[in-house]
Amino acid sequence: AGATGWAELGFLALRSGDLDRAGELFERGLTIPTSFWLTERPRLLIGSAMVRLARGEVDGASDLIEQARSYAEERSMRHLEPAVALALGQTRFASGDMIGALEQFERAANLAQEMRMRPLALEALDGAVRVLGLPERDEEAARYQVRLREAVEDIRGQIKDPDMLQSFDRAHGVPVHG
Repeated sequence: AGATGWAELGFLALRSGDLDRAGELFERGLTIPTSFWLTERPRLLIGSAMVRLARGEVDGASDLIEQARSYAEERSMRHLEPAVALALGQTRFASGDMIGALEQFERAANLAQEMRMRPLALEALDGAVRVLGLPERDEEAARYQVRLREAVEDIRGQIKDPDMLQSFDRAHGVPVHG
């Protein structure tokens, strides 16, 4: 299951800011044949795209996301649609296409919520709130802030471990009452 492991470790390295390590792990997953090599291909392409995006290579990131979208679509991998839409939203945001970014973040949030992919829905709603952070979009932003708060509360309600809940709260700006 090397491709699955490399994808997970790649996203972990990406979140921690280690772009070189993340890029290396995604590249391994894309080039070294394993049992889940083909199944994980769209996620590995998205991960590679996010590394490029973090490096300011928007066009290269867009190309990889298009490859992921096409691959997943051709194989009816519907469960990957929210992740593809989120990645499209991120690249459109980075390229300055705020309307396109908002459309993709909305699509990602709706699909993820429908599929009960709570963390992905949370990330997509956060992206929409960033797009709508522009002063002329205050009313629309308020609606997304409500959805974002609801998504955070939904996830909080699922966490039973007090230490994990505290960590989640810190990561999502939830005030800690003591």
